[in-house]
Amino acid sequence: MTVVIGFTAENFSILATDTRLFVNGRKEDGILDNYNKLYDLPYPLGWCCGAGFNHILENFVQEISANSLGIFFKDINSFTKNLFDVTAEAHSEFIESIEKSSIFSTWFYENGDTNKLHSIAYMLKQSNSIGIQKNTYFIDWPYDYTDEMVATFVNKYDLRGDHNDNLDFALSKILHMFNEISSNSDGVSRICDIGIQIDTSKELMKHRIKNNIENLLLSV
Repeated sequence: MTVVIGFTAENFSILATDTRLFVNGRKEDGILDNYNKLYDLPYPLGWCCGAGFNHILENFVQEISANSLGIFFKDINSFTKNLFDVTAEAHSEFIESIEKSSIFSTWFYENGDTNKLHSIAYMLKQSNSIGIQKNTYFIDWPYDYTDEMVATFVNKYDLRGDHNDNLDFALSKILHMFNEISSNSDGVSRICDIGIQIDTSKELMKHRIKNNIENLLLSV
């Protein structure tokens, strides 16, 4: 399992995840603690990561990198459903894990009227794909976080509603949230892997930060 934490503002986006993998999405099949789950996608896409069956994310990255951007943007729902269906057909013994899987991706799109770039994040699932509201923090919780734990966490970090947070504040908040979640879940490693995409008004820039969460917290 894993955790995904993200935030999108008008001119930047952040995606954070960990490096722990349950083989085939099942703890009993083995645990890997150095698995890459954050991918740098081609322009104008930013980063993507996922939770659940690892081959879903790998297939998504492969399809996007194989010049399928036009197909993806033309019909995100159909692209994603086909991706899940093909993966399920090839790995039918893991249907339940595949159905629970999700992909998170960020990118910038251009407003046709103003030619201005805007950041966006999407959650892609087999049933549907959802654009995540701007200026909100979003979390894909690890499997062992109960409803009570989630409610307490949401209240503690004031996650409801809009937040006009700048990049430094949002990054610091995400690091502290990651630290707490990874301390309380055996599905999440202590390595935090973060992809940032920024519109500087001159160009789109990407940054990647990856380290043990204790070391990352020393810098904020």
